[in-house]
Amino acid sequence: VEGATLILFVVTRTRSQGYNLGPVGSTFQPNRMFDEPEGAALDCSVMTSDNSFAIGRTEAVFIYGIDGKGPCYVFEGQKSKLLWFNRYLCSLSRRPGTSHMNVLTVYDLKNKMITFSGDVDDVTHIVYEWGRLYVLMRQQEQSFYLKEKPMGTKLELLFRKNLYNVALQLAQYDSDKSLVADIYRKYGDHLYNKQDYDNAMQQYVLTIGEVEPSYVIRKFLDAQRIPSLASYLESLHHHGMANADHTTLLLNCYTKLKDVTKLDAFIHVDSAAVKPDEYVRRFDIDTAIKVCRSSGYYDHALYVAEHAGETSWYLRILLEDCQRYEYALQ
Repeated sequence: VEGATLILFVVTRTRSQGYNLGPVGSTFQPNRMFDEPEGAALDCSVMTSDNSFAIGRTEAVFIYGIDGKGPCYVFEGQKSKLLWFNRYLCSLSRRPGTSHMNVLTVYDLKNKMITFSGDVDDVTHIVYEWGRLYVLMRQQEQSFYLKEKPMGTKLELLFRKNLYNVALQLAQYDSDKSLVADIYRKYGDHLYNKQDYDNAMQQYVLTIGEVEPSYVIRKFLDAQRIPSLASYLESLHHHGMANADHTTLLLNCYTKLKDVTKLDAFIHVDSAAVKPDEYVRRFDIDTAIKVCRSSGYYDHALYVAEHAGETSWYLRILLEDCQRYEYALQ
């Protein structure tokens, strides 16, 4: 690739080195990035999917990149093979405390999970092909293969163990917004059922745009969790996905909580910076005025009417609610 840099990793049994060879197509001018007096056995180093270099030693697997040594993962046992496929690291190592038994382990390094582990003996080759990891044994009848479970099956297993954070990390690979939102919804349901309402709402807010708002609103209305409901409705307005009913409900939450500070923050703007035609796009003006009037917040109703350019509403509030007749005439 034009502009790309060539990196050369060299591993012997007694030494590990990395060289930056410079841009592709240029005359090589090697620049040593690291030089360590520790190597690795044959077949115990492998390139990863993000172009890092993994070296397996008895005490751990070490990751190297263009900046030299990076993180290490403590997988004990003398390594005899390393293989990288998809996003997994496969390691064949001697089980600690034994003289002949090997253990085959498949790691998901990003999510810090062991996805498979099993004892094996006399492995000759490990090959990833056709979507399967083939483990070939010296005795052919003992050979087997591993196949990754479908995403849905993996998620169901994690849901049963309430491992929602791990499920979210797995779902990020699919970049499916609806799938991720559904996991947040399930996580929210789990927390809601434990009566952890505030943390449940944090998950539900992350479903905005994918999960029908009424699903969340109904739960918190039934539970009389007005502060949590208000935070969700605020997020709906912030994302521009609120309708008149949502505005009504949010303002009713503020008035029921007597939270004048949040009510002020919701309807007040910098008058010099926001024109009436911009102000009316912030929320449903008629709804806001009606709710403020019915709750006795006449000054707030006047503020909304004035900044939205609703002269008729402004006069009605002055005359019918405030009885400020002389000011209305002026």
